[in-house]
Amino acid sequence: MSQPRVHQVGPSTITAAGNSGPLANLGHNVQPEIIAHLTIAGPVTGTTPSLTLSVDASADGVNFASVGTFTAQTAQTPANTSIRLALANVLDPFIRVSWTVSGTTPSFAGVQVNLIMSSPDN
Repeated sequence: MSQPRVHQVGPSTITAAGNSGPLANLGHNVQPEIIAHLTIAGPVTGTTPSLTLSVDASADGVNFASVGTFTAQTAQTPANTSIRLALANVLDPFIRVSWTVSGTTPSFAGVQVNLIMSSPDN
């Protein structure tokens, strides 16, 4: 049995209104089921902060479409929050995380998104 592959595609601290994280080239994905694992280790600060993260996929690394969206995180999000999102039928090789932030001086510290796949590299 092969070990799961893990690709980190999320940022560390999010304060910008909107952006996207690093691009992961998954190559040929034999088993197109992916678990996206969001962790927010640090505190959430600001006035009415809100963070929505999407996992986007692309065939060419340029044109992206959302394949899944995490529930919005807010000021009530406790430190050390961990959320999993199952993504099915992701056949495109390029994956990234994009986000939108709202509120006054919002900050989400220690944000990490990992993609976990059970298929081996090809």
